[in-house]
Amino acid sequence: MSTQLVFHDVHVPFNSEFMVVRQSAGEDEVSLTEVFRVSPMAPLQEQSAANWSVTRGMRWNLASLHERRNLQGMTLRCVFIPEPPYIAVEKYDGGTPTILFGYTFELIKVLKQRLNFRTKYYIPDPAQYGTRLENGSWNGMVGEVLRQDADIGLNLFMVTNKRFSVIDYFPPIFNTRMIVHIKKPDVESSDYKHVVSEFTVDLWIASLVTFLIYMLLLSFTYYIERRISNEQKLTGYGLNDAWFCTMGIICQKRKENRL
Repeated sequence: MSTQLVFHDVHVPFNSEFMVVRQSAGEDEVSLTEVFRVSPMAPLQEQSAANWSVTRGMRWNLASLHERRNLQGMTLRCVFIPEPPYIAVEKYDGGTPTILFGYTFELIKVLKQRLNFRTKYYIPDPAQYGTRLENGSWNGMVGEVLRQDADIGLNLFMVTNKRFSVIDYFPPIFNTRMIVHIKKPDVESSDYKHVVSEFTVDLWIASLVTFLIYMLLLSFTYYIERRISNEQKLTGYGLNDAWFCTMGIICQKRKENRL
């Protein structure tokens, strides 16, 4: 029984890897044939993958199993958003894009010649790349491909984890980078305003008041502790000592004991 007869009403998807093993009558050789359909209504395709025999072993064909280069003229639905110079519309026919141009369009033209397929172009509604909604569905071009309303999204997509989990990407055509530009500061780095402008005036005032209060508390608690301990000789501890101590705390430096 022939392979065509066995699979006459069976759809073997284009992106599957399905092998049929057959043994020739009266021979010790076994053949491995890859079968698939470009679309459910397209004819069954057969490609010889390998032959095996007891005497000669396994003999693989040179063609790769993943090189399916003939789409038999099927029409691929291509969704896009006009984005010159990558892809743009030169002419519409009743709201349908008919003549396109741009880098991405030139790439599709090359693939059409090599893979034997036709194209139908349209712009999604809304004209968005695609974001995930609260209900879990997608809009834009990603939603069109995910719902199988379109076969290919022609724009240059940024790869994100969420998109990568629901759609497949072409191999990168080229790499780009994003640069953020900011206005050059009006003040020079040596100007004192450049240093103090990092904080607001209120914050600077609050820091200065806290600094002074801490100095006074250090001097006050020092003399109170000496009087409570009944020490007869009081070592001088003025505001200058409190200032150095406070600065040492802020700068994480300890004050050296004076001999």
